[in-house]
Amino acid sequence: MTVAKVEIEFSNRKDVLSSPEDKLSILRELFINFPSELQDTWSIPSELFIDFADIPKVVALGIGLVVTKIKGTVEVDQYRLGEVTHPIQVHVPNIGLFYIKDVIVEEDCCTLDLQKRLDSGWHILCVCPPNSQRRPDYILRR
Repeated sequence: MTVAKVEIEFSNRKDVLSSPEDKLSILRELFINFPSELQDTWSIPSELFIDFADIPKVVALGIGLVVTKIKGTVEVDQYRLGEVTHPIQVHVPNIGLFYIKDVIVEEDCCTLDLQKRLDSGWHILCVCPPNSQRRPDYILRR
C-alpha cells in the first residue's frame, strides 16, 4: 500500500460539501482521515491520506486532488485515467533550493551588516560557527 498525502482542490470543496450522502460515504471509505460530518468547507481537512491506487476512484467522482507527498515513491509526473490527463503535484523535500537566484558568503560578519542584508531582502541559508574568529560566517540567498 502506497499512501499519498493529498488536498482536495479548493474549487472542488463546495462540490464535496454539497455532495449526496452516497458519494460522501464513498469518500469516507477511500480516505483514511475523512471526517464523518461536514459543516462547511473548512471542516474538510487540508491534508487527507489515501491509498495511491484509490486516486482514480476519487477523480472518477469528479473531485480534483493535489498530491503533496507520496510515501515510498520518488517522482510522479502525471497520472493517466482513461483519455484525460490529470496532473499530480508532488512535494519534493528542499525544493526551495531550486528557487535560489543569488548566493553570497559573508565572512566574519557583524550583526549590523547582517541586519542590513536581511533588510534588503536576503535570507539566511546557513550559519557557520567560527573556529578561530569572533563572529560567524553566513551564507545568504535571495
